[in-house]
Amino acid sequence: VAMALGISVQEYHHWIKVTVPAILPNRSQRDNLAFITRPLRHCLIQFQREHPMERFRDCGICIVHQYDEALSLRRVRDYDNIETKRYLDIIESTLLTNDSGLLCTVLQTTRMGDRDCTEFYLMQPERLALWAGEYIKTHT
Repeated sequence: VAMALGISVQEYHHWIKVTVPAILPNRSQRDNLAFITRPLRHCLIQFQREHPMERFRDCGICIVHQYDEALSLRRVRDYDNIETKRYLDIIESTLLTNDSGLLCTVLQTTRMGDRDCTEFYLMQPERLALWAGEYIKTHT
């Protein structure tokens, strides 16, 4: 199911990349996103089994909202109109000790690409400036 939805977890030298389908607009609590969150949780648990690691205590998290460049630019949303909390809660449950603002720095950016998706890059906080300086300049 995760593969069919485009959910993946990849380990790179200095960060972990979690990819999910394009994040939906803010939803009320009664809306059910389990069709995405359950496969995401399964994918993260499987990743932990195959690549055992300590949870991040302090973490830099970069959220890249990618939009299909073949479609209208009017689809690009304001960051406050995008639901990220449920996904971050799932990521926290397997890869972080806590997602408190005291422990995590979160950066969001948008780029145009070949498909709609959202990427979460998790890294040590000291890598955040380097990631942002290289990635944002060349890719967003």
